[in-house]
Amino acid sequence: MSIFRLIILLINVRIKQQYSLISKYRPILNKLKPTSIFTLSLLSRIILSIIGLFALIIYFYNEKYSFYWECTLIMVFIGMHFFNGLISYRRTHTPILVSLFTMAPRNARTIHNILLIEEILWLALNQCGFYLAVFIFFLYINKFQWISSSLAYILLVLVSILLFIISNKLFGMYVRNKIINPIGIFRFFAYFMSIVICFLLGFCLVKFMLFPLIATVKENIDSYNDILNDNVWNNIISILEEQWLTSIIGFIRTMYSFVLFNFICYQFKNFNYWGALSLFFSGFFIYIVLFFTNPKFIDENQNNNLYKCRDFLHFYCIFLRKLNYLIFKNDALTNKEVLLLERNRWIVSPVAFSLIFITLESSFYFGFIFSLINLVKSTDTKLLLIFTLNLLILTNHCFELREEFPVLFLLSAEKNNINLFKISARSIKDLYIAKKRLMQLILFIPFLIVLIVNSILYIRGHIYSLGYLVILIALVNAYWITPLFQLYMSPMFAKFNYTNVIEVGKTEEEAKLYLRAQGLPRKFILLPFLVILYMNLFISFPNVLTKWLLVIFFLYFMSSSLIFAYIAQKVIQKGISKIEKEVIE
Repeated sequence: MSIFRLIILLINVRIKQQYSLISKYRPILNKLKPTSIFTLSLLSRIILSIIGLFALIIYFYNEKYSFYWECTLIMVFIGMHFFNGLISYRRTHTPILVSLFTMAPRNARTIHNILLIEEILWLALNQCGFYLAVFIFFLYINKFQWISSSLAYILLVLVSILLFIISNKLFGMYVRNKIINPIGIFRFFAYFMSIVICFLLGFCLVKFMLFPLIATVKENIDSYNDILNDNVWNNIISILEEQWLTSIIGFIRTMYSFVLFNFICYQFKNFNYWGALSLFFSGFFIYIVLFFTNPKFIDENQNNNLYKCRDFLHFYCIFLRKLNYLIFKNDALTNKEVLLLERNRWIVSPVAFSLIFITLESSFYFGFIFSLINLVKSTDTKLLLIFTLNLLILTNHCFELREEFPVLFLLSAEKNNINLFKISARSIKDLYIAKKRLMQLILFIPFLIVLIVNSILYIRGHIYSLGYLVILIALVNAYWITPLFQLYMSPMFAKFNYTNVIEVGKTEEEAKLYLRAQGLPRKFILLPFLVILYMNLFISFPNVLTKWLLVIFFLYFMSSSLIFAYIAQKVIQKGISKIEKEVIE
């Protein structure tokens, strides 16, 4: 089989798997082939992109700032390829069709290049609307100079592809080294430094940017009538422009003065021999990187050798088994899930400490809230901030667990075991509960960290005991309910027609469905707290209302959690019934 036909085969397999789940819930799509659905999806994206482009040109584009528009587009275009190169390392360094490639009469470099080309083509297909809109916009900005714009656009595409390949290879190499080496003290130190940096970013963002903004608004709004007064808002805007506009413009000019952006922008206007030379060298460097570098795949056999390695992950799994014994009476299926976590270290190892302790995003939240607590004077507002921080940290941690490790938490990963559970004494629901319990066990250390932070804030902030008790009860409830936010739709969205387990939860339709599903409880349970807090930062509520807000928050959270848990159980049971009726091959 030729390389070209093999790439087409891989893309066809991917297209067939892409829309297999969504067609089950939209009967009108059942009559169409996956390729037809994919083609319709591409056409709709192209149409929407063109509509968006015309709206951009009519309502936002100003010829005076054409240089900044061009630089922004170039930055987004290159950044998109660089970022996609990073996140696609799993498919290029862990081949999906392992059995096919092991029998192929090709060397590792050729196989890796095939996977890279597949990823680049898949990105181009999915972003064809964006590609077309960018090209048309560049043509419009440069007065439809077809030759120079077309050649400069090809140069931009080649530079972006080069960065895609380089970022993919370097990040794949970095992750592989993290997997094959034991998790030790140096990895923990690097993680700890990342946590400190994210904490400081959140802290400084509030202290030096957000709080001056809040202070400016509060100084000019003395009563609720001022909110509707145009003169007051005009005065606020003029003060902010005076304080911030100069520094923001300076930062933008510095960022846009980057040589690469200026060079490509100039080539769109007047493509010269330097552009032709850059075009040649871009293609030449792509060839060099593809054919003169030796890639190394992530080998699962090495993973099995490391399985018995007595490193940090090994002792963490022992801790989880002990915790399972204490909390869930040593449930056998939960122990099996812990064993899978240990054996799948090639998935877990790259971000092991974020899984065990707190994520980088959670560290940013800690810094953000800590800074606000130090700056606000009201004890009641401090309590509201701590209450919201607890929910944000635990909810975000569960989201990251499900997003990063779908192999561990989604029922789709149990394709080879579902039929066994159908005829065994243990039900599929028991398997689902075991996965939820695994998430709760992993959440235990983040829960303790949040509890310790709450205690420190309680002592330092002179918070009254009743408010602290209310926060603790809500924290315990969050520990049990937040895993359900991420997993209640797992049985309903279970999808078993994949080639390799690393594809579980990673197709576009699954990502969108799970994102929307987990967004529903977050919007109805957590979002009201954030909106009220945000309003309270800019507009002072009456003292009587502020004193009762914590009680209102608590009652709303407990009652809405109870309602959600009831609805979630119905959805789970319906999804499990669907799986039991489904024929899995």
